Amino acid sequence: MSYPLHLLRDIHTSTPPASQWWSHVWLWSAVAGLTLLVLLIWRLWPLLLAAFRLSRLWRLHRQADWIQRLNLWLKQTSLLLLPREQVAPLSGEAWLICLDQLGHSQWQRWGAQWSSWLYGGESVPDAICAQLHRQCWRWWRQLLWRRLCSR
Repeated sequence: MSYPLHLLRDIHTSTPPASQWWSHVWLWSAVAGLTLLVLLIWRLWPLLLAAFRLSRLWRLHRQADWIQRLNLWLKQTSLLLLPREQVAPLSGEAWLICLDQLGHSQWQRWGAQWSSWLYGGESVPDAICAQLHRQCWRWWRQLLWRRLCSR
């Protein structure tokens, strides 16, 4: 098989490729965005786990010890932002005041019933369980924002 020589051409250099600086900007923006996302998740991971535990806790709201479990969740979650020495000795009205100060919420309005639910063995009505659950979510969102913006 022979090739016609008239089809052969000299080797010419092509024009230089156009600069694609925007592709590097997108790459570095993606890297920066992913890094920021990883740092946010790392910073907020304990509170995200607390939210998961709260959603699981709601499934148990008809059980007799639900208010004790809720109180334990509140203590464990507040320990993410406060030192143990400050949280451990609190109970009753002082504990509800601490929760109000920590999450800018209204836990004190349950002060009269809280001790009787927690220590007296009184059952919590379903309507109040739902209100407490919503209040927990509001309190948790305040903690999430506080954890995100502090330090």
